[in-house]
Amino acid sequence: MKLLKRAVTANVEAVVATKTEVAYLSNGVLVFTNDTKVEAPPQSYVTVEPGDNFRIYAKSNSMLFRLSEDKFEPVCEDKCEAFVVVDKDRLIRINPESKEGTYYLYDKGTLVWSFPKEKGLPIYRDNTLVTFPDFKHKTLHFRDMDTFQIKNEISATEPFEFIRNSHHTFEDRVMFFQRQSKGDTAKIQQVIATCCDLDTGEKRWETHLEGSHKYILNDVDGNLYALFGMHRPDGENLYLNCLNTSTGECTLEVVEKNTSVVSIPWLAQIYKGVMYISDFYTEGCVIWAFDLTTRKVVSHINLGLKKYIQLHAPVIRNDEIYVLDSTQTLHVFAIEH
Repeated sequence: MKLLKRAVTANVEAVVATKTEVAYLSNGVLVFTNDTKVEAPPQSYVTVEPGDNFRIYAKSNSMLFRLSEDKFEPVCEDKCEAFVVVDKDRLIRINPESKEGTYYLYDKGTLVWSFPKEKGLPIYRDNTLVTFPDFKHKTLHFRDMDTFQIKNEISATEPFEFIRNSHHTFEDRVMFFQRQSKGDTAKIQQVIATCCDLDTGEKRWETHLEGSHKYILNDVDGNLYALFGMHRPDGENLYLNCLNTSTGECTLEVVEKNTSVVSIPWLAQIYKGVMYISDFYTEGCVIWAFDLTTRKVVSHINLGLKKYIQLHAPVIRNDEIYVLDSTQTLHVFAIEH
């Protein structure tokens, strides 16, 4: 397998991917790979929403817009700092008030409920809403989406705490990670993985493990993977964590000793059984391709950039890789099998 350079585009602000297509935002225009162009709202933050079948949304001036055919249309008349799109009809508007916030659920533009003193962005799936009742991250509340009533409560294991934005959903389950608030970064960290039923909030399994808490979901086998390096007296070793989300079984293995690969677990994407990682710590900045079956680096490509030019995680569709860097330059590569 080889990675072949295709194109470089300047002045790119963001890259988004639907289930089949890729688009990038440049100079206020959303450009698709089929050359379709759509004018975006001014100063947009563009994203895709899994709750609405990975459709493209834009947030602009505290307003939320949805891409419908060839134009962006407003979704909610009320301005807000944060929105959570539940599905094509429902969204949650969140008003931060210092350390407190208020949640509002809208269904087709009609207010269903509002509740004060909730914290942060909720996690959602189907008819379940998961919230953090405080900023200490010691508790999770599983709530009914229609009523906001608590169905179940999960507590962290002392002295661990839940990690925000470190959850994964697959089929009928959701996985959360816990870690201690302070730890020795020179050692492989101690982590707790907690799996709950998405509908009831009941705990299915809980696993104490060593390694990373930042994983990439392989939506083919349902496993979570983390590739990371750790310095040892005999050199830098490359480790792979694999967490089976059905059983909670976790493995940690050294896949390469004295490695030159710098892997940042959250700057990765899995595509057809291969993990592609953005590395801006290596001179030139590199995209690594790591085969999850053979447990080996099978290809890489150097972008020719200055060291520490930050890279986003790769976006991959149709055997093409899109990597945006911090200079707003988009790099496109082809995967040749």
